[in-house]
Amino acid sequence: MSCALKMISPKSLGLIVIGDEILNGKAKDSNSRQVCLTAPLFGVRLRKISVIPDDSDAIAEEVRNYMNRYDYVITSGGIGSTHDDVTYEGVAKALNEKIIIHPKFLQTLKRLSEPNMISSSDPITKLAKIPESSELLYATGIQMDSDSSYPIGKVKNIFILPGVPCLFNMGLEIIKDHIRDPNVIFFHHSLYLTTMETEIAKDLSQLAEKYQGLVSIGSYPAFHNNYYRVRIAFDSLEENTLKLAYEEAERLFKDYIIRYNPYPINKADEEVYKLCKQAESNLGKRVAKSLQFIEEVLNKYRLAGFNYLIE
Repeated sequence: MSCALKMISPKSLGLIVIGDEILNGKAKDSNSRQVCLTAPLFGVRLRKISVIPDDSDAIAEEVRNYMNRYDYVITSGGIGSTHDDVTYEGVAKALNEKIIIHPKFLQTLKRLSEPNMISSSDPITKLAKIPESSELLYATGIQMDSDSSYPIGKVKNIFILPGVPCLFNMGLEIIKDHIRDPNVIFFHHSLYLTTMETEIAKDLSQLAEKYQGLVSIGSYPAFHNNYYRVRIAFDSLEENTLKLAYEEAERLFKDYIIRYNPYPINKADEEVYKLCKQAESNLGKRVAKSLQFIEEVLNKYRLAGFNYLIE
């Protein structure tokens, strides 16, 4: 193994979730999980998630800390036309900027609404009140004059996204080309064991120490799984090094390994037909016979219904 691999350093990302409704449990935060899943696909490493209230001073303090610490910052929530939507105000405070009504943003709002219904005093204009140096990001391929385009505000390294999950996900799609690093690929593998975590702790710790800085190795007990007791996760930016660590773990824990697919439905058809080809398997023979019957029925009739009775 080469220590040069330690020099690989993906850019960092921090997520700030804003909303009293998250802190008091009145709303679920699904956006954090979405960023956790999406960050590796963007080639960036999520370093921290904060949840803070709808308070412009709290937002300003957190944004200021994040923007100086991480390469990219995403905020979730606090965008709207009501009194508690103060994310733009908080970001402006963090940057010592004025809040202005962005003319292009206002133009977009008018296109998305009834033009004659929006006046300077209309609450909806609050959506267009953003920090002075803001840049508007639109979905790729959508022109500025498109009725379906709604922009995401970007200030320096801060991307300001709405908190509604479906809109947040759309926002991630819009900003991905601005933060994605195609040269960084995260590799992942999991090993499933039938023993208790305490039985492998010593060997696993030694393995993790051996590959420290090259492969991240985590252990996750499963208390309510019928198939395995521990999942060992391997993550690395270097595929061959990850393979070495994984194969060494296979040798160490060979007596406990179980072949487990956490997503069995994804390729269920392939697995079923593979089972049918196992001539020595009684189950395979029965499945093959059942499939043959189903195929004959479907070939004979244009519409078929199947039912079963449990006695």
